[in-house]
Amino acid sequence: MQEKLTLELKLSFDVFDEKLERLVGQDSIAGQFEELKEVLARVIEEERTALTREQKRISELERQAEISKALKKLTKHKLANWPDLKHCAFSPSKEQILSYSMEQVLELHIRKIECWVAGTICSLTFVFADGSRSPPEQSYTHEPSKIFEIPEDQTIGAVHFGTNSVPWLAALHLYDRRNEMITEVQGTNKVKDKQVIQLEAHQHIVSAAIELESKYNTNVYNSSVTCLGQTPNSIQFMIFDSSL
Repeated sequence: MQEKLTLELKLSFDVFDEKLERLVGQDSIAGQFEELKEVLARVIEEERTALTREQKRISELERQAEISKALKKLTKHKLANWPDLKHCAFSPSKEQILSYSMEQVLELHIRKIECWVAGTICSLTFVFADGSRSPPEQSYTHEPSKIFEIPEDQTIGAVHFGTNSVPWLAALHLYDRRNEMITEVQGTNKVKDKQVIQLEAHQHIVSAAIELESKYNTNVYNSSVTCLGQTPNSIQFMIFDSSL
């Protein structure tokens, strides 16, 4: 009986020793475990990076949707009757505005009016806080030579366009939220008709599109030279409405 028990114990210890020897002898198990941990760590990091990227993408889409919802094109104001038109796109473009942060959009205002003034207002250009020009440079034969600055602490609340009998743009007046004049651009021609754009307190102009006469003959100025039109046929503004 004792011999049988001794034999069973010996066999059990032999089996245990064999298993222990196999485990201890196979150093690759520990290596494989470490390798597995490294693989899992990389997978977790990749998943975390992908999740962060997706969260940023969703956040970016939500930001663009919020801005896009608040962008609104106002009615086009016709200021002349040119027969052959050149359409200048909105500047800054909607795509450009959607690339901005909300803070940048809220700070995107008209900061300068550039033109040259004679009987009428010629080469009219709006310059925005981001440097965008509407229309772009070289849209006119004669680039603007006069600059009307708009102080950063003033926000346009109304725009008044005055046209002469032709009609051509002869006056442009900008007013603030309190209906006090910010700046006045006035030609020597008498104003016959006036058009007014009135903005709400939660609205501000972020872009403009000016429609020009593509070519006209300057015989009106005793010249036979054909050149790009100098006065706008129409102006259309895009606004940001923070109430939307």
